Amino acid sequence: MAVKASQTEESKWSKEILEAGLQDKTWLGIQNFLKMGKDYAGLEHYGLEDDMVTYEQHLYIPDNNSFKLKITYQYYDAKVGGHFGRDKTSELMTHNYYWPNMEDWVRNFVCTCDACQRNKTIRHKKYSKLVPLPIPYQL
Repeated sequence: MAVKASQTEESKWSKEILEAGLQDKTWLGIQNFLKMGKDYAGLEHYGLEDDMVTYEQHLYIPDNNSFKLKITYQYYDAKVGGHFGRDKTSELMTHNYYWPNMEDWVRNFVCTCDACQRNKTIRHKKYSKLVPLPIPYQL
């Protein structure tokens, strides 16, 4: 039995993203403008691929925390060798996905990772004893 390349099945993931996109006003607005086919200033980097919004060929993720967490866990908390840190996680995620303020999202996620906060190495000099400051001269 031969499989034709033009016959692709929509994955559960893409259906979920489309459903979440219908709940996000920004994502839905961009999709509607792109479907109309008119050129709008500010949308030149956006595109449509199988009714899904893309930004510079990266899948635009709707404003939905569950999707953002799934994607971040996929790149940050991988069993193979996870907890890479903020920069590496951001770099890996930007190869395939996009959402506004993604860098801030990743920074916040990494900074609040419980496992990393417990296990990270202290990289600064040990604190010394506190020394009182001298009293300034009074005029």
